[in-house]
Amino acid sequence: MPDLKKMSYLLSRLLYSGFKLKKNNFQPIRNTRSPEYFYSSWHWIACLAIFFLLKSSPSQADDYQVKILAPKNIQVLLEHNLELISNKKAQSIPPDYLALLIKKTPLQIKKILSTQGYFNSKESIKKSIQNHLPLFIIHVQIGPQAIIHRVHLLILGNASKSKTDYIHSWPLHSGKPFTVNAWADAKSTLLSQIKEDYPLAKITHSLALVNPHNNTVDLSVTINSGPKVFLGALKIHGLKRYPDTIIKNIITIYPHEPYNRSVLDRFSEKLSETGYFDTATVRIGTPNNQNIVPVEVHVIEHPRKKINASIGYNSDIGPQFNINYLDLDLRHSTWQFNPSLNIARQLQNYNLNFLLPRAQPGLSYAITSAFSHSNIQNNDLKTLVLGGSRIQKNNGNEHILSLQLYFDRQSLPYSPILISKTLYLSYLIHIFRINNRLWPSRGYYISMGAGISQQGIISDQSFIREHIKGMWFIPFLTTNTLILRGEIGAIESRGSNGIPPTLLYITGGGQSVRGYAYNSLGINENGAIVGGKFLTIASAEADHWFTPKWAGAVFYDAGNASNRWHMPLKKGAGIGARWRSPVGAVSIDIAHGFESGSSYRFNLSVGYSF
Repeated sequence: MPDLKKMSYLLSRLLYSGFKLKKNNFQPIRNTRSPEYFYSSWHWIACLAIFFLLKSSPSQADDYQVKILAPKNIQVLLEHNLELISNKKAQSIPPDYLALLIKKTPLQIKKILSTQGYFNSKESIKKSIQNHLPLFIIHVQIGPQAIIHRVHLLILGNASKSKTDYIHSWPLHSGKPFTVNAWADAKSTLLSQIKEDYPLAKITHSLALVNPHNNTVDLSVTINSGPKVFLGALKIHGLKRYPDTIIKNIITIYPHEPYNRSVLDRFSEKLSETGYFDTATVRIGTPNNQNIVPVEVHVIEHPRKKINASIGYNSDIGPQFNINYLDLDLRHSTWQFNPSLNIARQLQNYNLNFLLPRAQPGLSYAITSAFSHSNIQNNDLKTLVLGGSRIQKNNGNEHILSLQLYFDRQSLPYSPILISKTLYLSYLIHIFRINNRLWPSRGYYISMGAGISQQGIISDQSFIREHIKGMWFIPFLTTNTLILRGEIGAIESRGSNGIPPTLLYITGGGQSVRGYAYNSLGINENGAIVGGKFLTIASAEADHWFTPKWAGAVFYDAGNASNRWHMPLKKGAGIGARWRSPVGAVSIDIAHGFESGSSYRFNLSVGYSF
């Protein structure tokens, strides 16, 4: 690259001298300031001019070209690692340095290929001219890939009692191809498995002995697990706003218990579930001479109070406004107070929730009150719900036992106002076996619940309500996902009168049966759509991921709600786009309901309805 400082100096002197010339009608500018002032100013102007000139000029072309003749995977590997290629676009390469690079290239190729198990490669470099530039043609014969001949694994320390299990999980066996990455991964995995129960384990010997004449490799690894370690006292770091009882009440580890990494991980998960902490990590300290280690809990607390407000859009209910307030330590009682408000044109929700301090790991109690007002499909409904819940989370499952009091007021066209009340006892279980709740791509989710109400105990009607829902995410052909969804609901009673409309089944919309308006599938009463005693929904969707974040989708839905178990299913199909956004899976769909009476419906939703 030209010397910018020298160029700017020469240009600034030239510009400055030009003002001292007196030629034709040109007159110098008179000023009382010193010549040094003008020289300094023109110097910086010159620097900027040269800088932008150089930046705007096209980048320098390659000084030479390189062509590699080798199998495709090896060609790509060499193109990313050879110095001869990485230096091609250097501003200027002295001939002696280029000669040194060419001389080093065969040895570099051998080192690179040895990481893939090729120890008998042959390399040659020929020089020619192409497009007036030197062309170096590298021809590589990789030879046979080395295979593993013998494997010797030795496990010392207390873990030697279980060495059969560890050896059985070792992935590199005799006859398998050898690569440096596979060798490193196998050792790391084995050490991690032993560290699950023996945190002091370490590799004391590691050797890969290569025989290039026979293209074989003998592997030898020794791991010393060290002694059995036991858990000691709990040490908490980072608590400033909240009392330590919120940690001690849910502790799942006990003094003198044998160390196990998964036990500490589960305790860390329980801490995160409390809602008090932004991060919570659990690790062990240094063991004493009795092999007892302290358990150190490091937390970063959430702020005690926070308020969130947002404006959004949902294709089912249109624009909406949300505001949510959270106090994690109401009046220093460790009760969580969480009121929220959601306002849309057709639906308004007001919620007031209290979450009691956890007394056991994974167990919490909630007191809730909610008021909602909706006017959808000519069904004007106001609902007040008061109640409490017991929530138990364990191993990916969530069990909810609730007792709730419902007051409903329903107004339909040309019909008297219906008022109903119910004391409703229910049990619900959610089973999550998916890889990611924000962007699921593998696994399944099942929700099963049942509830009962008895006439005469506040309730206007006796009934039993059952409901089951499931989703199954099945990956296939690397970049595709099949999503199967089903939902069945039933209410057993002598009739629908007296059952709160909130507990009846109604469907249709972007998260149920696409191609139909929100809550448009149910029973038609005087021009209004109301819920029924039975529900059936089935759906199949195929997503093809063009990139890690974007996919196209095709789907077919069928479902309906009615007072009869045998009901005609309304069908819909369409296409859509999927985006893995930071807040969840965004679905954009165009759907056609075959019995909807309209051509196409647009659906926009975020996340899945678990």
